[in-house]
Amino acid sequence: MAKRLSKKNRRLDLFGRYYAEATEDGTFFVRENGILKSPYEYVALDMLTPYCYVFYRAHEPKEDILFPDLSWFLGAIEVYEAAHFGGETGISILAALTEEGTNFFTDEGRELAFVPGFPRINILDDRFLVVYDPDPPGPYVKVYNFLGDLVSEGILWEAKRKALDWKP
Repeated sequence: MAKRLSKKNRRLDLFGRYYAEATEDGTFFVRENGILKSPYEYVALDMLTPYCYVFYRAHEPKEDILFPDLSWFLGAIEVYEAAHFGGETGISILAALTEEGTNFFTDEGRELAFVPGFPRINILDDRFLVVYDPDPPGPYVKVYNFLGDLVSEGILWEAKRKALDWKP
């Protein structure tokens, strides 16, 4: 659920010494010791996982991610948690959709893979990204590991079987 800063709650601590500071008109900026850390003004934020925040820009429909190492991914159309492994203290895989395609990250900020375009994507066996190709007829897919390496491709059930037999 998106949090908004108010006149009552004017500051929210983030990671390190970063904080969100409210303006008089209800938007906010991200700062450290008074210095801007993002060039954008925001209307809301979500703590997507315990390791990352998603910020919603005030003047355009874009989302930005702040990771715990204080790095940013700026300009996503949408950000969501694609998978989670290992219970409460586990790791999440985030998908950040952009105009060019989908970027995959761990919630700690490590980039995993980039898939061009806007295909439908599923997770297979907690190890693989299954990318459905919209152009050829039938259930044609490409299967990637979380490092972005192509593991198999072909008709859905054959490509999944090959991927499950794949060894690094």
